[in-house]
Amino acid sequence: MIDELAAFSNLKAALQHCRRGKRESQGYQNFLVHMPDNLLAIRQALLTNSYQWSCYRSFFVCDPKKREILAAPFKDRIVHQAIHQIIGKKIQEVIPGNSYACLPGRGNRHAAIKMLQMLKELGPNRHCIKLDVSQYFFSINHKILLRMLHEVLSAPTLYPLLESLLRSHEPFSQKGVGIPIGNVTSQSFANLYLSPIDRIAAEQSDLFYIRYMDDMVVAGREKKRVRDFAAMVRERVRCDLQLTIPYHKCCALGSDPVPFLGYVMDHNGYRPLSRNKRRHKRRITRCLGKGVRESRVAMMETSFAAWARLC
Repeated sequence: MIDELAAFSNLKAALQHCRRGKRESQGYQNFLVHMPDNLLAIRQALLTNSYQWSCYRSFFVCDPKKREILAAPFKDRIVHQAIHQIIGKKIQEVIPGNSYACLPGRGNRHAAIKMLQMLKELGPNRHCIKLDVSQYFFSINHKILLRMLHEVLSAPTLYPLLESLLRSHEPFSQKGVGIPIGNVTSQSFANLYLSPIDRIAAEQSDLFYIRYMDDMVVAGREKKRVRDFAAMVRERVRCDLQLTIPYHKCCALGSDPVPFLGYVMDHNGYRPLSRNKRRHKRRITRCLGKGVRESRVAMMETSFAAWARLC
């Protein structure tokens, strides 16, 4: 698979993807000056297992809670995308249909619609529990992840590159735990890491289960059954994956409305979370204050309205 990864066609496709919205960035402009030579250098380094990852740029976002984002240089982002284009389909094949994050044909909107359909089907006589892994990306164990990747890919030529990728951030490498938020490869790895739970849940015909990255919802008509399964998930996550779902992130909602992916939902319908409405209004106010073009503001209004309207 390393030949497929290092193929010029794959690298060029990765470049095309990475330059979207980045054509004015200094990283892209510097890469573009000697693009053929740069792509050739990447290809040769990949084929000889000598590719050297560069340092990340760190910054924080609040969406809605504070998160540290580790941004790779433009050259490394091309390699991340090239890896994703090769291994993404393999990983997708082993993730059941009850997981929705960052997968073709699924995603945020599909997950929210599926949740709404489930709540309408169960009606008011339901019991629901929401689970959330603590510090998910920063808690993923490298040895466990590599074992999963080996099982899925069966491609020894890729292993040195994947291992070097996990070591590319020194603090995570020293602990053997953690992957950066911000890499497209991290999204694939994080999706794969919790897939054993997805497969167990897919076998439960009397329960509804849905996952979006590390947010999981379990629902059913029998309270004890839902609670027992949620307890089993917490135990398997702790023992098998060395992750933590603390007590305060195991939220028993009963038949109350379910907060999920920016909406509040129940069997009667849905509405966007109030904090998302407030955040949108603040964003519009900031843009108007900065003199952003009216057409751009109108596009933002249209985009939010389309998001807020599920069906």
